[in-house]
Amino acid sequence: MESDEDFKQRLGALPNTLAQKELLARHRFTYKSFGINLEAIPDNFDSRQKWPKCESIKDVRDQSRCGSCWAVSSAGAMSDRLCIDSNGTDQRRISATD
Repeated sequence: MESDEDFKQRLGALPNTLAQKELLARHRFTYKSFGINLEAIPDNFDSRQKWPKCESIKDVRDQSRCGSCWAVSSAGAMSDRLCIDSNGTDQRRISATD
């Protein structure tokens, strides 16, 4: 049986050579490296208030015991983006099944 460390390393979460560790150290990103001004980020943000025409943003989908949480969350995000991009005129709901 594999250890947790072996599993994480196989998934790329842990560097396993000195070269990988050095590469990781050189590519540390910060807010500053992306040009993000932390003072400009609001203390509070509610997407339901920002885009009130988009009903999909207000929904919390019940995925119950579904193992495909990635599909449920992706479909929800796509539905929201369609609505936001159309300024509320496109209210289609993307299905997690699709």
